[in-house]
Amino acid sequence: AAGVPAKFIHATMQHDNSSTLNSGFHSQNDKTFRANHLLFERKVAENDLSQGDWSLEIRRVNAWDIL
Repeated sequence: AAGVPAKFIHATMQHDNSSTLNSGFHSQNDKTFRANHLLFERKVAENDLSQGDWSLEIRRVNAWDIL
């Protein structure tokens, strides 16, 4: 916002971008990525700009915490 002074913290940050894949979740990540990509393609094809609806069924299918 205009007139608000910015504060910067000079710190070194490191993140292993492959942490999900190296943690044993590769198959779950692959499954959910594919499902999300197909949903995205369908929404684009249908010109669907809505936020979509939350679905318990989809949540359960894509769950990583219920293995």
